[in-house]
Amino acid sequence: MNIPPEAEGEVKRRLQAEEIQGQCVFLEYAKLHLRRLEQQLEIKEAGMFRRSEPSQVTEEEAANRKRLPKPGRREKMKAIPSELRAKNS
Repeated sequence: MNIPPEAEGEVKRRLQAEEIQGQCVFLEYAKLHLRRLEQQLEIKEAGMFRRSEPSQVTEEEAANRKRLPKPGRREKMKAIPSELRAKNS
């Protein structure tokens, strides 16, 4: 905000105070934005650290992974309809 050169006394002081207040508000928003960016970076770094560690997979999870269809592949239905009917009856 530019203060007009013809402003004097109380008007000039009020305009300067408003300009300073506006700058303070801007700086507070900038600090908040930087904090959010730092938090996002910390979360990403923590996630990358966790991925680098070998995962502990239980036997049940390993069996489920083998049984489930892989992404991008179409798996044929392996169930026999007559067996399903008998099982559900």
